[in-house]
Amino acid sequence: MSRSTRLFYAPLALLLCLLLIPDPAAAQATDFSGTWVYNQSKSDQPGVGGRGRMGTPSDMTITQEGNNIAIETMRQSRQGEQKVIEAIIVDGEPHESETGMGSATITANWKDGALVVERTRTTSRGGQTRTFTQTSTYVLSEDGKELVVEREMPNPQGDTLIRRSVYNKKEL
Repeated sequence: MSRSTRLFYAPLALLLCLLLIPDPAAAQATDFSGTWVYNQSKSDQPGVGGRGRMGTPSDMTITQEGNNIAIETMRQSRQGEQKVIEAIIVDGEPHESETGMGSATITANWKDGALVVERTRTTSRGGQTRTFTQTSTYVLSEDGKELVVEREMPNPQGDTLIRRSVYNKKEL
Protein backbone atom coordinates (compact mmCIF):
# COMPACT_ATOMS: atom_id res chain seq x y z
CA MET A 1 0.00 0.00 0.00
CA SER A 2 1.44 3.35 -0.96
CA ARG A 3 1.99 6.17 1.50
CA SER A 4 -0.75 8.32 -0.05
CA THR A 5 -3.24 5.43 0.17
CA ARG A 6 -2.38 4.89 3.86
CA LEU A 7 -2.81 8.61 4.53
CA PHE A 8 -6.21 8.47 2.87
CA TYR A 9 -7.50 5.37 4.74
CA ALA A 10 -5.97 6.06 8.17
CA PRO A 11 -8.41 8.88 9.10
CA LEU A 12 -11.34 6.84 7.78
CA ALA A 13 -10.30 3.84 9.86
CA LEU A 14 -9.98 6.04 12.95
CA LEU A 15 -13.41 7.58 12.35
CA LEU A 16 -14.97 4.13 11.92
CA CYS A 17 -13.37 2.93 15.17
CA LEU A 18 -14.69 5.96 17.05
CA LEU A 19 -18.20 5.41 15.71
CA LEU A 20 -18.19 1.76 16.76
CA ILE A 21 -17.04 2.43 20.34
CA PRO A 22 -20.15 2.49 22.55
CA ASP A 23 -20.82 5.49 24.77
CA PRO A 24 -20.15 4.20 28.34
CA ALA A 25 -22.77 6.49 29.89
CA ALA A 26 -25.45 5.38 27.46
CA ALA A 27 -24.53 1.73 27.86
CA GLN A 28 -24.83 1.90 31.64
CA ALA A 29 -28.04 3.94 31.90
CA THR A 30 -30.88 2.08 33.60
CA ASP A 31 -34.47 3.30 33.42
CA PHE A 32 -35.78 3.71 36.98
CA SER A 33 -39.08 5.30 35.87
CA GLY A 34 -42.18 4.25 37.75
CA THR A 35 -44.02 4.40 41.04
CA TRP A 36 -42.16 2.55 43.78
CA VAL A 37 -43.84 1.26 46.96
CA TYR A 38 -41.67 0.97 50.07
CA ASN A 39 -41.31 -2.67 51.20
CA GLN A 40 -40.76 -2.45 54.95
CA SER A 41 -40.30 -6.21 55.43
CA LYS A 42 -37.29 -6.35 53.07
CA SER A 43 -35.74 -3.06 54.21
CA ASP A 44 -33.47 -2.17 57.11
CA GLN A 45 -35.52 -0.65 59.89
CA PRO A 46 -34.59 2.78 61.28
CA GLY A 47 -32.51 2.44 64.44
CA VAL A 48 -32.14 -1.35 64.10
CA GLY A 49 -28.82 -3.16 63.83
CA GLY A 50 -26.70 -0.14 64.70
CA ARG A 51 -27.65 1.61 61.48
CA GLY A 52 -29.01 4.71 63.20
CA ARG A 53 -32.03 6.83 62.42
CA MET A 54 -32.22 8.20 58.90
CA GLY A 55 -35.98 8.78 58.69
CA THR A 56 -38.67 6.44 57.44
CA PRO A 57 -38.72 6.19 53.64
CA SER A 58 -41.91 6.87 51.74
CA ASP A 59 -43.14 5.59 48.42
CA MET A 60 -41.59 7.42 45.48
CA THR A 61 -42.25 8.20 41.86
CA ILE A 62 -39.30 8.41 39.50
CA THR A 63 -39.48 10.01 36.09
CA GLN A 64 -36.49 9.77 33.79
CA GLU A 65 -35.62 11.25 30.43
CA GLY A 66 -32.10 10.20 29.47
CA ASN A 67 -29.76 11.47 32.18
CA ASN A 68 -32.39 13.75 33.78
CA ILE A 69 -34.10 12.09 36.72
CA ALA A 70 -36.78 13.47 39.06
CA ILE A 71 -37.52 11.65 42.32
CA GLU A 72 -40.81 12.60 43.97
CA THR A 73 -41.37 11.64 47.62
CA MET A 74 -43.53 12.73 50.52
CA ARG A 75 -41.84 14.02 53.69
CA GLN A 76 -43.23 14.71 57.13
CA SER A 77 -42.54 18.20 58.44
CA ARG A 78 -43.90 20.46 61.14
CA GLN A 79 -46.39 21.76 58.57
CA GLY A 80 -47.57 18.23 57.75
CA GLU A 81 -46.87 16.02 54.77
CA GLN A 82 -45.07 17.75 51.88
CA LYS A 83 -44.30 16.62 48.35
CA VAL A 84 -40.59 16.91 47.50
CA ILE A 85 -39.23 16.62 43.97
CA GLU A 86 -35.49 16.21 43.67
CA ALA A 87 -33.91 16.88 40.27
CA ILE A 88 -30.82 14.84 39.40
CA ILE A 89 -28.62 15.24 36.34
CA VAL A 90 -26.48 12.15 35.75
CA ASP A 91 -23.35 13.59 34.17
CA GLY A 92 -20.68 13.35 36.88
CA GLU A 93 -20.75 17.12 37.45
CA PRO A 94 -21.87 18.85 40.67
CA HIS A 95 -25.28 20.58 40.51
CA GLU A 96 -27.21 22.56 43.12
CA SER A 97 -30.60 21.06 43.95
CA GLU A 98 -33.38 21.35 46.52
CA THR A 99 -33.67 18.10 48.49
CA GLY A 100 -36.54 18.82 50.86
CA MET A 101 -34.04 19.34 53.67
CA GLY A 102 -32.45 22.43 52.15
CA SER A 103 -30.20 22.80 49.18
CA ALA A 104 -27.42 20.36 48.41
CA THR A 105 -24.74 19.84 45.83
CA ILE A 106 -25.58 16.67 43.92
CA THR A 107 -23.18 14.68 41.77
CA ALA A 108 -24.58 11.61 40.00
CA ASN A 109 -22.92 8.89 37.90
CA TRP A 110 -23.75 5.55 36.32
CA LYS A 111 -21.69 2.65 37.65
CA ASP A 112 -22.29 -0.84 36.23
CA GLY A 113 -25.98 -0.08 35.60
CA ALA A 114 -26.47 1.41 39.07
CA LEU A 115 -27.20 5.07 39.74
CA VAL A 116 -24.80 6.54 42.32
CA VAL A 117 -25.91 9.89 43.77
CA GLU A 118 -23.72 11.89 46.14
CA ARG A 119 -25.49 14.66 48.06
CA THR A 120 -23.30 17.15 49.96
CA ARG A 121 -25.05 19.49 52.36
CA THR A 122 -23.79 22.16 54.76
CA THR A 123 -25.71 22.94 57.95
CA SER A 124 -25.23 25.52 60.70
CA ARG A 125 -26.31 25.02 64.30
CA GLY A 126 -25.29 26.98 67.33
CA GLY A 127 -22.61 28.84 65.41
CA GLN A 128 -21.05 25.62 64.11
CA THR A 129 -20.99 24.79 60.42
CA ARG A 130 -20.91 21.15 59.40
CA THR A 131 -20.65 19.63 55.93
CA PHE A 132 -21.69 16.05 55.35
CA THR A 133 -22.15 13.79 52.35
CA GLN A 134 -24.74 11.08 51.79
CA THR A 135 -24.19 8.57 48.99
CA SER A 136 -27.20 6.70 47.61
CA THR A 137 -26.86 3.79 45.22
CA TYR A 138 -29.96 2.78 43.23
CA VAL A 139 -29.98 -0.76 41.82
CA LEU A 140 -32.82 -2.24 39.76
CA SER A 141 -33.48 -5.99 39.78
CA GLU A 142 -33.12 -7.89 36.50
CA ASP A 143 -36.89 -8.19 36.09
CA GLY A 144 -37.34 -4.46 36.83
CA LYS A 145 -39.83 -5.11 39.64
CA GLU A 146 -37.63 -4.31 42.64
CA LEU A 147 -35.50 -1.26 43.39
CA VAL A 148 -32.89 -1.32 46.15
CA VAL A 149 -31.56 1.98 47.48
CA GLU A 150 -28.54 1.81 49.76
CA ARG A 151 -27.75 5.03 51.60
CA GLU A 152 -24.45 5.74 53.33
CA MET A 153 -23.90 8.78 55.53
CA PRO A 154 -21.82 9.78 58.53
CA ASN A 155 -23.31 10.05 62.00
CA PRO A 156 -22.21 12.76 64.48
CA GLN A 157 -19.63 10.35 65.96
CA GLY A 158 -17.93 10.00 62.57
CA ASP A 159 -19.10 6.45 61.86
CA THR A 160 -20.76 5.57 58.55
CA LEU A 161 -24.43 4.65 58.74
CA ILE A 162 -25.72 2.32 56.03
CA ARG A 163 -29.41 1.85 55.33
CA ARG A 164 -30.90 -0.42 52.69
CA SER A 165 -34.43 0.35 51.48
CA VAL A 166 -36.30 -1.94 49.12
CA TYR A 167 -39.15 -0.82 46.86
CA ASN A 168 -41.57 -2.80 44.69
CA LYS A 169 -42.74 -1.41 41.37
CA LYS A 170 -46.43 -0.51 41.47
CA GLU A 171 -48.30 -2.18 38.65
CA LEU A 172 -50.69 0.14 36.85
